[in-house]
Amino acid sequence: MELVSENLGKRYGDLWAVRGINLHCGPGLLGLVGPNGAGKTTLLRMVATLLPPTEGRVSWNGHDAQTQGEA
Repeated sequence: MELVSENLGKRYGDLWAVRGINLHCGPGLLGLVGPNGAGKTTLLRMVATLLPPTEGRVSWNGHDAQTQGEA
C-alpha cells in the first residue's frame, strides 16, 4: 500500500489553504498533527477525493485518486 501526494494544494480565492504538500506514505500508522487552521482537514478531504485540489495530485497504489477514486 502506498499513498503519494505531489505538490498538492487548495486555494480559495486569493488564499492558499494548503500548498506544496509532498507525501510518500507506506504501510503503517501515520499521525497528522498541527494547530487549528493549519490545513489538516483540507488535506484529508483532498486525499479522500471529497475536495478537488487546485494543484497537484494524489495517488493510491499508483492510481490517480481523482480519476480512480470510486475504485
